[in-house]
Amino acid sequence: MTLELQEIETQNQVFEKVNETLAARPQTFFSGEATPEDLFYSADGLSWEEYRDSGIEPSFSSGLDDTTKLREEFLAGAVLMGLHGPKAWNDKNTLLPQTLKPQQLRVCDALNFGHKFFGLMLPRRSAKTSSLLAWALGRCSTRERYLVAYTVATTALKARERFHGEIVPGLERVFPDAKNRPFKIVKAPGRERIVFDNGSVLQVLPPKGDKFRSDAFDLIIIDESGEADAVMSLDLMQGALSTLDTRAHAQFIFAGTASLFRKGNLLWNALEDGRKKAKSSGLLEYSAPDTTTEAEIQSWEPSEEFPESHVRELLEAAHPGLGTLTTLDIIEGNFGKLEPLAFAREYLGIHGRVGGASFLDQAKFLAGGVEGAIPELPPVFRYAFYVRPDQLSACIVAAWRVDGKAHLLVLSQFAGVDWLYNSIRVLNKRFPRIPVVHDAKGNWNLAEVEKLQRARPRPRMEPQTWPQVTTAAATLKRDLDTGNVVHYQQDELIEAVKKVVKRGTATSAFWAFGMADQTDNVGAVVAASLALRSYDQIKPRVPVTPIMGD
Repeated sequence: MTLELQEIETQNQVFEKVNETLAARPQTFFSGEATPEDLFYSADGLSWEEYRDSGIEPSFSSGLDDTTKLREEFLAGAVLMGLHGPKAWNDKNTLLPQTLKPQQLRVCDALNFGHKFFGLMLPRRSAKTSSLLAWALGRCSTRERYLVAYTVATTALKARERFHGEIVPGLERVFPDAKNRPFKIVKAPGRERIVFDNGSVLQVLPPKGDKFRSDAFDLIIIDESGEADAVMSLDLMQGALSTLDTRAHAQFIFAGTASLFRKGNLLWNALEDGRKKAKSSGLLEYSAPDTTTEAEIQSWEPSEEFPESHVRELLEAAHPGLGTLTTLDIIEGNFGKLEPLAFAREYLGIHGRVGGASFLDQAKFLAGGVEGAIPELPPVFRYAFYVRPDQLSACIVAAWRVDGKAHLLVLSQFAGVDWLYNSIRVLNKRFPRIPVVHDAKGNWNLAEVEKLQRARPRPRMEPQTWPQVTTAAATLKRDLDTGNVVHYQQDELIEAVKKVVKRGTATSAFWAFGMADQTDNVGAVVAASLALRSYDQIKPRVPVTPIMGD
């Protein structure tokens, strides 16, 4: 028998044992009486601690808890999510039912230590989010009236995607018959939650402070907290912090990957408090040394051009998912696609050092948001398209004014550029008198312009030169910073306003909108500015007054 077949047989025997355990004790599993000996297993026969410690060591850890009952809760949640146990999803690499990874056990023990404020940072592809959700669901399934709030510090859409993509599938797999579930899944948009029969609730909220107010929670998780800008950070803390005051042993978890900036960043602050051993603060962090220089991350291996670079070595010491969730070959391929500093944040856990303050006044921008249905386009408006330089996405944004206030509406934003031509053709057919506004420079824009110019009927194009682009940026910034903008709570525009920066050139004193990081998507702001400038150039029609009587 080959080694691979032996491993499969061993796994099958283990799962048969776990199946027998759950079949014999289904009622005790969700009441917290199952034990790690019943439900935890390792193909190598290792104990919990041995298996946990077989992974790489974290760079910082504030303490680990070994309480059996708390580990039982985590295992219950892992089984619910299909991460462990008889109904676990198949591992994409081995095609065997997946098992928990060493770092996931460490996350469990670190969170169980009980710090009220906790910073959790793992690189991409390390099972950070699944570990957190399993831990939270496990507590909900085994405790009465345990209340959890989960959000993602990017957009409400991302929070909902996590609910439907990571929480719901496992629950429905483990309990396919909705009538026999010990919980109810609520999927209604804006009300997503899991309501357990024991009174516990895990609900998904948008990253807005006022959505937390007036509630009480035992646990709040802000995932991707490194993505929160200064305005969102302050808003979330003001809205969420007091909701823990009336719940004994409540916890506030800030999780994510390394952030673009440090000062005022939710994740960075939580990690710093943990390192300094601030009151009630803890952390678990996997990262390369913060002293790593740019010279060390320019190439995968030391080379004649970059003799100090050793990215592979740094990665092997900092990434707990290597060998279990991803491979060196896969990440090496990603390294070739990312700028070194972006790679350092995503995969090495090294925080950026750019300023945290946004270029645009986000508080005033958010105040201009209008709830409710997206409006119909007015009789007179302008629209512009934007293509990312790497052509990973594009967008179309409309703009107009009502009583002097700028109205901005994202018409389309999708991955890639193949969709753009047809979308503009549809708009042109509906609004044939309205020109297609675009930046006159950039091969990525001109490729789309050339296709449109060959179309029949050919849309009227309105290219914007560099002076016009800079004027457009200055105009929109003025409107945004003075609270003179109305928008419709679209995630694409909200995210772009957070990420956009000031972009200049070496030969000009003028500036335009740009991005600090190549992974940022600021196209909605750029397109909005071009569309608004074009609208402002429309000459108002003056009614003709007769100069002679009848």
